[in-house]
Amino acid sequence: MKNGSCCSNFSQVFLILFNLGFFAAAVLLIIASITINDSGWLDVFTGSYTWLRATTFWVMVGLAIAVIIISFMGCFGAMREKKSFLTCYNIFVIFAFLLFLIITIAGFALHVTAVDWKGKDYPGSSKEVTVAKNFDKVYCYSQAANVCTGTNVAESLESMFGVDISTIDPSIDLSKVPNITELCKQAKGSNDGLNTACEACEQVKKYGQNYSTVFKWANKQCPLNEETGLWCANFLSSGGEKVQGDPYKGAPYGTCRPVFLDLFSSYSLKLATAGIIISGVALVVILMVCSVHGHSKGSRSMA
Repeated sequence: MKNGSCCSNFSQVFLILFNLGFFAAAVLLIIASITINDSGWLDVFTGSYTWLRATTFWVMVGLAIAVIIISFMGCFGAMREKKSFLTCYNIFVIFAFLLFLIITIAGFALHVTAVDWKGKDYPGSSKEVTVAKNFDKVYCYSQAANVCTGTNVAESLESMFGVDISTIDPSIDLSKVPNITELCKQAKGSNDGLNTACEACEQVKKYGQNYSTVFKWANKQCPLNEETGLWCANFLSSGGEKVQGDPYKGAPYGTCRPVFLDLFSSYSLKLATAGIIISGVALVVILMVCSVHGHSKGSRSMA
């Protein structure tokens, strides 16, 4: 009986400490959900992996709220040895265990897909074509949002839109113009190249979102060059909604495919690894709850 009591006490302490950590993890999960949802990366998977785009944010937030409830029930049940709380808690943990098993499987499936595409010439599958179109769109929005509001107007016009700045009205001092958007208010209609840039910037304001995370990644891993700049300029000035023609040759995806698939492979593997770890912890918790639950039941029977 003494050994059983020690085992139960250890289980109680473990459950209380674990659930305090569980609560902290839930808060971090909510923060991570908002960050991922606002990063723009999920837009790349619209169409090919609609379930990933549509469910990630709400599933993560819902899971975080459930974790907060679970952690409260776990702490209260462990401290008071309440059978009803421990039973409900165990049901929730079993559900979490199964959910993270599904996340693990999904993570490995995405990782296998990324590795498979890396080992093949483009396109690795029909789904990669859709991913490529979405990537081009997100990439161009992220770059244009920075270019259109950037301070170096002359360089931005040349690098992304291929505009010969010597053809712009010489009475306008580009060094004193804050950005392309402001320049368009002063000189739109005076130059075909500038008109293209102005139309592109208008599309960014109309359809663009906050893709600063994508921009920072792209600027480091596959920065804008003359070819991808012109491709983005043509895409945005033609409407900026759907990618027409080849989304690979001359497009951002054609330049960024290797590093993007490395990113895709890396994060999907991290997702699967996290799923395995959390599933393992959940299994240990289930066993601990059973130990506390059994001791509580035995104590009441003796009483």
